[in-house]
Amino acid sequence: MRFSGVLQAVIVSLGFLGFTSALTYKGADLSSLLQVEKAGVTFKDTNGATGKLENILKTHGMNTVRIRLWTSGTYDLNFGLTMAKRVKAAGLNLVVDLHFSDTWADPGHQSIPAGWGSTVSSLNTNIYNYAKSVVAAFIKQGTPIDILALGNEINDGLLWPVGKGGTTAGWSAASQFLHSAKVGATDGGFKGKTMIHIANGWDLGGQQYFYNNIFVPGALSASDVDILAVSFYPFFGTGATAAALKSTLTALINTYGKDIIVAETDWPAVSCSTALSASFAKSPAGQISWQQSITSVLSALPGGHGKGTLYWEPGWIGNANLGSPCGDNLLFASNGMARSSVDIFKSM
Repeated sequence: MRFSGVLQAVIVSLGFLGFTSALTYKGADLSSLLQVEKAGVTFKDTNGATGKLENILKTHGMNTVRIRLWTSGTYDLNFGLTMAKRVKAAGLNLVVDLHFSDTWADPGHQSIPAGWGSTVSSLNTNIYNYAKSVVAAFIKQGTPIDILALGNEINDGLLWPVGKGGTTAGWSAASQFLHSAKVGATDGGFKGKTMIHIANGWDLGGQQYFYNNIFVPGALSASDVDILAVSFYPFFGTGATAAALKSTLTALINTYGKDIIVAETDWPAVSCSTALSASFAKSPAGQISWQQSITSVLSALPGGHGKGTLYWEPGWIGNANLGSPCGDNLLFASNGMARSSVDIFKSM
């Protein structure tokens, strides 16, 4: 059936309007913001007007900010509290991503914080106390956490080597640690949603392997978790397709009945020689197309469980590749000017 040009334009427009309000959490990780500002970067909207990054992004549809928290170092509790004031002052939802490490935690790194010990008992005590104190500090400041991520990309457990997956003992320890953190947060007054986050959201086998092992009787249970979160990047494997993401997340929902968030994603704003998992343009327009494909997947998940997307570090000027093999995945140019893809939140 063919539509006239005018009618087709109206239908596309109406469809896009409906599309833009599909998700509950339309967000970004802005953890580098204080460092970028300290380096002298000034952010500008597409019209050239200067402003705070969080306010510019809110103008373009963002309603949620994620920040990472290390047990010490660059992204420590003081950093988190400072950022939380800005997030809440802007009227945005706050997601805090507990790395449970003094440095980066990801599928290849989950180092025990200094002074936490190396026994299951000492680590359970320390992770409980840490989660409790962090949550209480945010509440005391008047900036309560809305979503608390217990670990960052913990595909093979956390607090290595004690809580490293691969053995029954390792998975048991990891499950205990997450349960202790959950109980600590609750005892600290946490009233928000608890999230578990692992990488490669398109990999059904990897997702099933993790959840089949992490829910251990007497430790972490499915009832401790409100949201299952995934990372979904186009440059770490060509298997990261929208179809694979949809089938994997659908299987998780059918098994656990939990809400889903894509907690990390981005797409190159400029040319990238690495093979990508989708054929969108390597440009600001392609960034929006990539996000639209994710939103389409989330919007079609069973039971309305697809809840949101968090774009990873759209304003980290000075680190534009964001750890990827592509040179620039930002929503802002090196001079701080917003690209047209700053409207990506309207595609969420």
